[in-house]
This record gives sequence, structure tokens and C-alpha cells, in this order.
Amino acid sequence: MKEFEKNFETVLSIRLSKVENDNTWEEPSLSKLKKSPLMEFHVSKAMRDKCDFDLSLFATTGNVILTNFKNVRLFAKKINDQFDPVLESSKMVKAGQLNAMGLIDEIFHYVCAMFRKQANAKAFEQMVATLDEHLGKKNVDKLLAEFTEEFPPTAVYRGEISAQDYLAGSEDGVSNRVTTFEEIFLLHHANENPAFEPFYILFSDEKLA
Repeated sequence: MKEFEKNFETVLSIRLSKVENDNTWEEPSLSKLKKSPLMEFHVSKAMRDKCDFDLSLFATTGNVILTNFKNVRLFAKKINDQFDPVLESSKMVKAGQLNAMGLIDEIFHYVCAMFRKQANAKAFEQMVATLDEHLGKKNVDKLLAEFTEEFPPTAVYRGEISAQDYLAGSEDGVSNRVTTFEEIFLLHHANENPAFEPFYILFSDEKLA
């Protein structure tokens, strides 16, 4: 991860500031939504194990943000059950806070999608290819695999598919290596957000680092 960060600024350059409103946007049909890879709001496997929680919390597909408020409330309760309500009340979370973090994460996924639509459709594919070239595909695959084990998609967490098979596959023509790289990119930014600090127990990248 440190080697990744060391090369990040020189190898990669995303200009999200160029993303502007697109006047040609139309409400997508369900058939169009199915052509976009599913992005999830990841929570660490350790926390899911601790809370015995294997449901999806948030996901973005195409231009639509999906939330399951019942699951969010249930997950908040399971997290809070891990703490003493008197001695550790400051560690307890609210469903609204989880909703806010999930919404922020999915907004950033949407911004990435708009960047691909308006500026460079192959931006993330090119970034992964550049990383493969500069750091070696073996090293990049190791990072992607470690991330997938630490922050598994729901299907991987449930044992429906192995992390290795997931990364070797694709969804709607988009490599899961590329999708996973986008997730790492946004996880890094979440861990740099001071407002998220009280909730790092859910998605800290310390182990990856």
C-alpha cells in the first residue's frame, strides 16, 4: 500500500474538477441500469464477522443510488450491541450517520461515473494498466486480492464466489479488477476524511497499509 501511495501522484492523475452538469442526461431505463457494474459501500470483513451481518448496505448502479434503510438500522443496532451503553456510549453509531457515509461514498462513485461519461470512458482501465506497468501486475493483483479479502463484496463474503474468481471475472464488460481499484481509490479518500474518523472501525485501511 505504501508503494502504491508513493507512486500514486506521479502515476495517476484524475481531474474530477472538469466534471460538469450534463444537459443531455436522461432518466435511465432499467435495462440501461443493468449494463453498469454494481458498486457497494464496503464494510470490513472483521466488522461484519463481529456483528454477524452479511447483507448489502448501499449500492450504486448506473445513475441510481440504492439504499436499504432496514438493513442500515439493523446494522447500526448490531454495531452498538458491541459496546457498553454507559462506558462506551461515544462509540455508538446512529443509522442516520451510516446513511450519510453511504450516501457520500455513492456520490463519489457517481462522480467517477460522470467523469468516465464526460471526460474519459477508459480512465480507470488506463490507471490499472499504468499501475500494472509501473508496479508489476503481480504486485497490483496482490493489493487487489488483499482488499477483496478485507472488504469483500457481498457475494464474496457469503462464499458464493472466491475472491480470486471474483477478480478474474467481469460485470457487464467491466473487469472486476477495475471495479475493485475504484473501491480502493474511494476507500483511501474515506480514510483521509476527518469527519469519518469516529467510524474508522468500520472501514479503516490500516491493515492494508
